[in-house]
Amino acid sequence: RERKRGVIRLYGRGEARPEGSGRSLGTEMDSISDYGLEPPRSSSDAYSDPAHSPTVEQVWAQGGAQSPVADSFLYRAESDARAAVDMRGLPSLDIQTVRRLAGIYMRHLNVMHPIITPKSLENMIGKFMQSIGGDGPGCNNFATFAGSSDATGTKRKRSPTVSGTDYTSFDQQLGHGLRQRTISEGIVLLILALGKICEHQSKIPDVVPDNDGSTTNSPANHVSPPLMHQSPQMSSHSSQFPSPIMQDRAHNRRGSTGVPNARYPPGTRNLDVIPGLAYFAAGIDILKNYQGGTGLPYVHACLLAGLYHSQLGRVLQSHACVKEAGYTLCIMLKPHLERYQKMQADVGKTETKDQVKWLPGDNHTLFTFWTCLQLESDIVAELEVPQSGILRLESIMPWPSLKLAEQSDEITQEESWCYSMQLVYRRKLNIIHRELYGPGKENEYQLEAANKLARFPYIDTMIADLKSVINPIPSLVWHEDDPPSENILEARLRAKMYGAEVITTRHFLRMVLNSRYEGGRNTVISAPIMEYARKCIRAMFHSAQAFWGIKGGRLVVTNVWGTSHAQWGHVIVLHAAYKDPRLHPYVPARDLVELTARVREFLVSVAHPSSALADDIRILDYATKASGLWEDVAAFLRGGSRGGSRAGPGGGVGSSFGSNGSDMGSHLRV
Repeated sequence: RERKRGVIRLYGRGEARPEGSGRSLGTEMDSISDYGLEPPRSSSDAYSDPAHSPTVEQVWAQGGAQSPVADSFLYRAESDARAAVDMRGLPSLDIQTVRRLAGIYMRHLNVMHPIITPKSLENMIGKFMQSIGGDGPGCNNFATFAGSSDATGTKRKRSPTVSGTDYTSFDQQLGHGLRQRTISEGIVLLILALGKICEHQSKIPDVVPDNDGSTTNSPANHVSPPLMHQSPQMSSHSSQFPSPIMQDRAHNRRGSTGVPNARYPPGTRNLDVIPGLAYFAAGIDILKNYQGGTGLPYVHACLLAGLYHSQLGRVLQSHACVKEAGYTLCIMLKPHLERYQKMQADVGKTETKDQVKWLPGDNHTLFTFWTCLQLESDIVAELEVPQSGILRLESIMPWPSLKLAEQSDEITQEESWCYSMQLVYRRKLNIIHRELYGPGKENEYQLEAANKLARFPYIDTMIADLKSVINPIPSLVWHEDDPPSENILEARLRAKMYGAEVITTRHFLRMVLNSRYEGGRNTVISAPIMEYARKCIRAMFHSAQAFWGIKGGRLVVTNVWGTSHAQWGHVIVLHAAYKDPRLHPYVPARDLVELTARVREFLVSVAHPSSALADDIRILDYATKASGLWEDVAAFLRGGSRGGSRAGPGGGVGSSFGSNGSDMGSHLRV
């Protein structure tokens, strides 16, 4: 599904579809018709136009319930988008705004991947403000950056935005000598884009439709949603969960609720409604002039662009940027690999006489390398996509000197600890993937052979090794019955550790689940295999619950698509385990209901109609029905709980993470 998504038009509306003409994607063309209309999709890929289907109010009226659309994350996101259209003037580039947005980026994303040092950022901002010719509080020179040439390179004036401001051509501004279009200027603009999108607390708006301004008329939406075509037994519960796409579409016709029509004003473009896209478009226009170059600034710019695409849930566009960064790093590092390999061999040595001396730029290079490796690893763990080759250097490259970074005030002690633990877990995860899931490895973990073994010492060692990683840092140690951390860095660590435990024990859970089909329901499963399956189930619960303690608005992580998709995968498997008589005791119904509801809300807060995450929501709904928990999850989403209190002490996985549902918004950043 993600491969079918178009590229966001930076200066236009909607998405540039691969089916279009051969002109460059992501650039506004002379006419929307340049791309033509996308042919209607099959019934399995698309949803109907609400104009040709019962309204959401009519559907929900069957159950006597109030329509949820006005309160849904999808509807609130569209309201935010309409509010964004009302802005006056262009995004500001005054010094206060620049520093504020840069600070937001540093606090939200650079703490996770410290590739930009405070000192270098300050220097870049200073040069940036000089370049645009204004550092006073009233300065607003965004028009300097916001134009672009079309695909043929000719200059043309942009259509006015909804605020009535023209986006002037880059070439025209260069003719006046207003700026030099340096890579550092591009980096600052990308940082501003990330700061702006991190500042946005609710769901990120989708692209502006490229037709008549309504989201309801796309040719891709002329097939009825699956949830509207169910068996009589299923349809009796259809009022509990509206289709995610219906939620995203149906608020365009809210006649009975009095909510105004959601059509965008004429001339509205993607950069008018998507937070930070105007900054991003200007920054990426500079970056493309350096394509094929080398140097850390270019790599940093590619990584920043990838992080921005990731915040939009555009995982393939994010991967393209991260892969470009990794490819460039591989070229840069090749002449120096022998020296870095010796530096890696020196780790742990007490004798300093023959050790390789660290050069001033080594630490920045290593921070960049490991950031790139982590970001690419997170994507390829969920998607089969081409790789840059950077993972082949993992065993050669040393880790950055966190002590040196602390002494230079580039990173705090807490950030240093959490970053080092992330590196350890990432390396161990990659080893686990190779050892347990490499070519032919799965054949070594089949039920018939495994049932004959009394112990699996290799698996035990892996699990113990994962849990011992944080032991040297007592402040980061947690116990399974601890509530989720309110610190995003610690929450990421827990999610990573439990995710690694899931990968380590997943073969055993697979054996049990598949045995019903391979050997019949009466197949005897050995006690060790059942214990590993139980551990896998517990780890899935804890991994998906890791971010429940984060307060505030939208959850800001480096790969929101991968995070939400991985949580969805855990819940789908847990529903399968819940239905298995042998595994059912390990999956408390109350905990599964809460987890399903929260993960569904997380998916809704991220998914857009063209995303594969929309399919994830639909599949999750079907799995919930098949488990017989449909109405329980619906009740939880309404803020209540059907049938009694939660499990008591020791009553189930995650029972200490309790919530009655009314505080869901405070736990899930949406």
